[in-house]
Amino acid sequence: MGLLGIGKKPKVAADVRSIARKVQKLLSSTELVKRNNIDVRVEFIRDPEGFLQKLFAAYAIKRFKATFTGPNPVDADELFQKPMSYYCQQLEAEQGSVTVAGESLNENSVAAVAKSTAATANDATAVIQNSRGERPVSISFKGDAKKVIVEHDTEKEDVLRTIQNTYREVRQ
Repeated sequence: MGLLGIGKKPKVAADVRSIARKVQKLLSSTELVKRNNIDVRVEFIRDPEGFLQKLFAAYAIKRFKATFTGPNPVDADELFQKPMSYYCQQLEAEQGSVTVAGESLNENSVAAVAKSTAATANDATAVIQNSRGERPVSISFKGDAKKVIVEHDTEKEDVLRTIQNTYREVRQ
C-alpha cells in the first residue's frame, strides 16, 4: 500500500489539493518514473464520515452517484470499484461515474460503495430525503480531505500507525 501523510505547512501550499499536485509533479519528474513511462496519480483520501451520517439518518436515499478511475487494486472493493476500474482501463478512459436512482436505495450498500469510493480518492454524491414528505437535498464528500490530528512531539512510528489506522477506518 502506498500511503503518504502530509503535515500542514502553509509555506508549501495553502490546501491539500495543491500539496497533492506538487507531490505528483515531484514523483513524476524522477528518472525511474520517466524511464518506465509510469503515470503517477496523487490524490487525497476523502472523508466520508459526515456523508455517511447523513445517509444513515435519512428517511430515504433517492439517488447515488460515485466516480471511479483506472485500477487501484489495493483499495478497490469487489462490488463497485474493481469492476468499474477494469471497465475504465479497457476503454482507456481516465475516469467515469455511475448513477443509480430509486424510491429508497439500500443504505448499507450505498455506504459500502461510498467508503470504497472515498478510499480510492474518488467522489460521491447522493440525493436524500431527510423525512417523509420533505423535499430531497443533495449531499457530497467531494473535496473533503480526511484529517489526522497528532501532537507535534509524537513519535514518527506512532504518527504512521495513526495514519494507517485512519485510512483503514475510511476503507472499512
